[in-house]
Amino acid sequence: MLRPTYATPALAADAALLPGEQGTYAHFGDIAELVGIEVEPASVAPFELLDVTLVWRALKTTPNNYVVGVHLMAADKTYFGGAAHLPGKGNFATSLWQPGDIFRDRYRFYLQAAPPGTLPIAGQVKISMYCPNANSQPDIPVLDAAGNAQGDAVYSTPIRIGLSAPNPPPQGDDPPLARFGDEIALQRVTGLSPGLHLGAELALDFTWQALAHPRADYTLYLHLLDGQGNFQAGADKSLTQERYPSGMWLAGETITDTHRLTIPLTTLPSGTYQLTAGLYDPVTQERLPLSADAAQAHPDGLLLGTWQFTLYHAFTPMVIISPAAKSGK
Repeated sequence: MLRPTYATPALAADAALLPGEQGTYAHFGDIAELVGIEVEPASVAPFELLDVTLVWRALKTTPNNYVVGVHLMAADKTYFGGAAHLPGKGNFATSLWQPGDIFRDRYRFYLQAAPPGTLPIAGQVKISMYCPNANSQPDIPVLDAAGNAQGDAVYSTPIRIGLSAPNPPPQGDDPPLARFGDEIALQRVTGLSPGLHLGAELALDFTWQALAHPRADYTLYLHLLDGQGNFQAGADKSLTQERYPSGMWLAGETITDTHRLTIPLTTLPSGTYQLTAGLYDPVTQERLPLSADAAQAHPDGLLLGTWQFTLYHAFTPMVIISPAAKSGK
């Protein structure tokens, strides 16, 4: 009964990846290649189990026994837990590896509690290899297949950290301001300024609801247009600034994030200005179509606000001083 627990991992015949495994092909120094990673599940909540499978290929022998660290972290460095031990649950130390050995090694750990207001959020599994005694051997640097330095760790593709049940939809019977395709509804926008001022910054809070699981990590654009429809200022940022990309949203989930737009400090001519917004896929550059029932439809997207801007020129009155006054006569 104990033999499977303490047995070394089975060697694979080749390095072909299995369905669900993400190819990494990263070299830890000249000792080993991390061929692939698999993280399950793709959405996990605090106190739930996360399984990480690493596909290794040994490149050369080493007398050192390196520890492999597997840790789940958010982009803001919030730590959600991990595991660190010798490969093979301690039964297949790196000093035992032979060139050409290919095997799968699994790490399993429970997620820690999240700080209030953190979830949901995108996280990545960080894989590093290091020596417990740093005085004898430094941490192993990561190189790509061409030998270029990639830092000291390999990261998985993002996974969702949060509860599986979506947030309740906003209360009330008010329809959304707009629907973008059949994927995302804009419930409300706050923070619009009553006036337009040179150099001012608009901080707008958008409340979104996923009508379905979004197909992509969408970007929000903000365009400030003059009365002739000419672009004067703008800002393009991914939804939630990539903290929680839209491709991870669950159907029914409600998300609020802030986007900022700086009004040019240089002179804008007097006239009418409009602020429009929309969503697009940064990969294909295709915009999500705006629904016909949008509260304020505009050829450039959703109309958020209109301002009448008048430029007042400051001037200093000219005072003529006579020569007599200058000399005190």
